[in-house]
Amino acid sequence: MVDLAEDSEVVVMIEGKDRLFCRACKIELAGIGPKVTKQHLKSKTHKQSLRGLGASESNESESKPHVEKQINAGDPENCRDEPCQICLKMGRIDTRHSLESFKDALEAGETVRPCFPPPFVRSPKSLFPGCKHPFITFESGSLEEVPDNLEDCLELFCNAGANEGNKPPNIDINGVNFKAKSLSNARRTLLQADASGDMYWAALVVDSIKHPLWWPRKDRNVCVGVGDVPNFNQVIIGSGHTDIGIHIDNAPRPSSCSQPAPGEKIAYDMVDHKDPQYSFCLSAGEESVHVDTYITMARGCKYVIMLPSGGNFFGDKQPFPKDVDFETMSKIVNAGGYYFSLEPVDPEQHVTLFTPKSWHHWLLGMSDWHLIFGASRF
Repeated sequence: MVDLAEDSEVVVMIEGKDRLFCRACKIELAGIGPKVTKQHLKSKTHKQSLRGLGASESNESESKPHVEKQINAGDPENCRDEPCQICLKMGRIDTRHSLESFKDALEAGETVRPCFPPPFVRSPKSLFPGCKHPFITFESGSLEEVPDNLEDCLELFCNAGANEGNKPPNIDINGVNFKAKSLSNARRTLLQADASGDMYWAALVVDSIKHPLWWPRKDRNVCVGVGDVPNFNQVIIGSGHTDIGIHIDNAPRPSSCSQPAPGEKIAYDMVDHKDPQYSFCLSAGEESVHVDTYITMARGCKYVIMLPSGGNFFGDKQPFPKDVDFETMSKIVNAGGYYFSLEPVDPEQHVTLFTPKSWHHWLLGMSDWHLIFGASRF
């Protein structure tokens, strides 16, 4: 990597990629050039990282950006370190895929990241509709266009017609939720946050999302069909280290959502009392049930933690372990969970993560611009 900033600031160019990386924040920047670097150095994300690390410490950091990987974390042969499919595809050498190799690297003072993702599946279609285990795949859905910045995103997805009813997005700025009164109010709020260098995320309901072809659907990859969780078809954007904590996806019971079309005997792929998944999945409350979810990482990077039902050991207020130690990594693996980073291979080759009912998951934004899209099903 090549230093682009002076003295106390450490922004570097990633070798082999037209991207910038801030060692202090451990995030990739959206774009390249002096203007992008200057804007990032003034951002709240960067200033908070310097306060937490100390400027001198951040200068000495040799951390590299880390991205999406896939391997079975439950492999009993934890002494082996076999690169996952995406690490192989992207030529990564700074990841470790076994507890023993991760521990050895830390003890040797190496700068590495653990890579314990779910299994990589080339063609997931045969796993459905009853898939109950997470996986990662290159077989992704699509957007008509993937924006590379906030302004383009708002132009595409935060306007009349983006979703039925013109619902404004859910917005969070610097950890505080903001209830937008209208689409125009949402646009102004997000543009102001972006200009101020604030950390933010927004979940925009978008009806034009195309599901992956393996996603169970009567009408192929058409979005917003019977069986989709209403308003969970979303494009989620953000800037900086944003997250909503560890959680399980849940939604109102199917009886209160989409119903079969006139003349249909039963809603396609809709969980009901005849479906064994309905009784199998844990109830998230009297009026809600757990749901399956897929997300496609199209821009930027997110760190991800996944834990099976009953396996969550993190406290309510505990921050995401961005620099995970060996003890925490061991607890995640021993609980049957995963820790990895999610990033597209390139602007065209996106990566999709499937999260089944009742699985805990936790995502942390790791770039100045990150964008995922996806949906949930009963």
